[in-house]
Amino acid sequence: MVSNVKSKSDKRLKSKVSAGADKKEAIDQPADVPEKATNPGVMRVEAPLDFKVKTLLVNIGKTFSNVVNWYIHLTEISREDVIERYRTRGMAKFQKGRFVDAAEDFAALVELQPTNPWASYMLGRSLGKAGDVPEAIRWLRTAAEQNPGDPEVHFQLGLLLSHDEQLDEAEAEFSKVAALAPAEPKGHYRLGVVYDKMGEHDRAIESLHRALELRPQSPKVNQRLGFVYEGKGDHGRALKHFKKAAELEDSAL
Repeated sequence: MVSNVKSKSDKRLKSKVSAGADKKEAIDQPADVPEKATNPGVMRVEAPLDFKVKTLLVNIGKTFSNVVNWYIHLTEISREDVIERYRTRGMAKFQKGRFVDAAEDFAALVELQPTNPWASYMLGRSLGKAGDVPEAIRWLRTAAEQNPGDPEVHFQLGLLLSHDEQLDEAEAEFSKVAALAPAEPKGHYRLGVVYDKMGEHDRAIESLHRALELRPQSPKVNQRLGFVYEGKGDHGRALKHFKKAAELEDSAL
């Protein structure tokens, strides 16, 4: 009997303690605490912009031009602004001698403007300065095709072809320079150098004398004429031009 009463009393006590604890929990809980998410394992995080761009480049097979167009649309930057940015940045790097970095900017510019001869020309110049002669020749040829009336493009292409011992093609390019800019001595001079390398001494002398007429005080042209005459076996004329070159160099000191 006593045990039954005690059991009932214990049950009542536990019930009161439990109810009190529930009330305390309700009182301690702030009223503005939001309920927990029904699915706490899912968290929405906004990815940074650079991660989005990298993800697009890696996972979507877009061409560079399409990616740039998408970026322009996303950031509201005009296409002209992007083109000018690559142009300005590429030239700044080229002028500082950072030819590999400049080539990257001009390559991007070519992607945006594939028919722009200046972009092709500067890409070729940068690659040539960086030591990639075959690719430089390829892009300078592209520039010459896009703008065949520009003597400077043909001149730079001729220099690389001559350096690469492609003398027949170098001759063709320097001939174009001489025809497009007949009053400039450098086309005639380089044409004479190519003829000398080819063993065509008479044609070399003709071109070099034309350059000397346009720039009679050039020690370099006189010196080259001396070498050509020496190769031809005309030692008297060779000595004359060697002496003239030495005099002109002394006067410049």
